[in-house]
Amino acid sequence: MANEENLKPQSERTKSEQREIATKGGIASGKTRRRKKAMKERLQEALECSVVNPKVKKMMRSVGMDEADSSNWDAVVASIVAGALRGDPRYARLLMELIGETGEEKRAERADKRDAKRLRMEMEDHAAAKADDPEDDGFIDALSAKIDNSDWSEDEEK
Repeated sequence: MANEENLKPQSERTKSEQREIATKGGIASGKTRRRKKAMKERLQEALECSVVNPKVKKMMRSVGMDEADSSNWDAVVASIVAGALRGDPRYARLLMELIGETGEEKRAERADKRDAKRLRMEMEDHAAAKADDPEDDGFIDALSAKIDNSDWSEDEEK
């Protein structure tokens, strides 16, 4: 393989080599973070701009949205709704995920309700059983103490 000599583990490098590699990595990481941040800001600005494309405005009207003073954010929402209305399962799934109506969330919610109901029933059963118990007169504790103090060694069987 080409450049196999470059594939040395960090543990086999000198401290100065390790520091140099870490410095280069930190600089590259900073550049990448700044580039991603700038791209995110530009995307935010673009999505906040007004819709100017007449086809997009027509599509927004087709799903019942008012295209007057609408932003590209609104156009994205309209596009997702239009895709779901066309029957595209990817858009339908995306729409359901975005509004929080996924089946997984519903299943988790039902499981939480079942767990709460089971816990409530167990607590009620425990309270009812405790109410049905006769008053403790200490007999069992006294008997247990008597047994614990007994010598059960085999020497006494003579």
